[in-house]
Amino acid sequence: MEATLTYPLLKLVVTDSAIPNFSLKNQILRISYNLLKADATYATLGETIASLLLYPPLESSEVWSDLEKLVEYYTKKTVRNSLSELVRAYEPLTPEIRITPLYPLVRKAEIVDGLLSKLYVNMEADIREKSRVEKEYEDFLSRVDGLSFTNGFYKIDNPSRLASKSMTVTTIPSTDIKRTMAAGIMKRIRSEVKGPDLRITRSHAFIDSTKIGVKCGKPEEMVKDYLQCKGGIKCTQGHFISSSVLCECNGGKLVVKDYGKMGGKWVILKIMAKPMIEYRISPRARMIAEYTAMKEMTGIKSVRTPFFHELCSTQGQRAIAVRDYLEGTILRETSESNNWTKAGETLGMLHNHGVTLGDANPGNFILTPCNEVGIIDAEQSHDYSLKTAAWDIVTFVSTSLFWRVNQKLITRFLEGYMQEAHNPMNVLEEASKEYTWIGILPTVPHIYVQSKRILDQLMNENPMRE
Repeated sequence: MEATLTYPLLKLVVTDSAIPNFSLKNQILRISYNLLKADATYATLGETIASLLLYPPLESSEVWSDLEKLVEYYTKKTVRNSLSELVRAYEPLTPEIRITPLYPLVRKAEIVDGLLSKLYVNMEADIREKSRVEKEYEDFLSRVDGLSFTNGFYKIDNPSRLASKSMTVTTIPSTDIKRTMAAGIMKRIRSEVKGPDLRITRSHAFIDSTKIGVKCGKPEEMVKDYLQCKGGIKCTQGHFISSSVLCECNGGKLVVKDYGKMGGKWVILKIMAKPMIEYRISPRARMIAEYTAMKEMTGIKSVRTPFFHELCSTQGQRAIAVRDYLEGTILRETSESNNWTKAGETLGMLHNHGVTLGDANPGNFILTPCNEVGIIDAEQSHDYSLKTAAWDIVTFVSTSLFWRVNQKLITRFLEGYMQEAHNPMNVLEEASKEYTWIGILPTVPHIYVQSKRILDQLMNENPMRE
């Protein structure tokens, strides 16, 4: 017995031969059912052949019940796994994720370097074929518990249901295939069945207008679609403790931030800041915190944040963001006192809106040409509390002194903060009090003395003090 599944580029012929076999000739792929079942269940062949079962065939002939059950099983397992992977990669942002009907299909095409990726590329070039496949998956995903369909997208509105119903391989028992035989067939498949290397999930999954993916690329690869340049892309690393890369092409600029780089500094700071703030170590947690904080800052008067074009988070904790480059002058590099006052007012406004930065140093404030203050780092942001607000003041004053900023400019910043923040005196008093234990700052000892003196003098001279 054999069954034929016809696809746009080839035919898959499944036989009931007891001997595991595989052949590809004249666009006809022949494989024994037992081998296909082992691939679909245990990835015996890396799912290179089994992945075809995800693509709805144009037609089928002589399909027997066991093969139909295998197709259903493999499709359910792949859909569940792809959605569960997305949930794990972007928790707690999962309820905001929207996916196209094709997401499970394209995720597997991205993973499997073979025939499925060829079918995907062909589908993208054929509007009618893409519409046909989308309708098939719309019908399938409409029956998946935990998803809701709205305006052409599926929203993950109940992540726990997706995670709790992940498929197990016990549905179909394994066949007894010798490892040496499977390895030999796998080697042949790798040489005969080759598809394009794709990074496509980001075009099928979104949070608001930001694309998201679970396969990260090099900076040049990640920005090329957004810069749309025909020439070469130049990417330059920031300063020695920076996790950001500036990519340029024909006047266009984007920043690629790899949250996995320079993570060691947060281990040290986590120990230092423990009494006041809980620093995040995980790259994924820092990326999600920054993205969330930047969204919260959007719309605050005179505050500018970069737009996030893409987020990429993998199960291996890798986390990368592609975002706009903010033109302007870094606060640390200007001696205009009004700029420092304006930056202080901005921090006060952020605190008023319930956002603290966690790493409020003068290198993370940008004075834009439009007379706005840009925030370019919020990966350690937290909800407002007296201690987290005070920590912003502690880090700003300390790092400013470390960079040898004139104390008059630091005072102007604090004065701007006091003018705008709702309860500035409480915050400054908390900051001054906490300086009594910060003797392990990675700086020279005089910074401790100077920082506390600046705060105490400002509070003593200010009429707002009770």
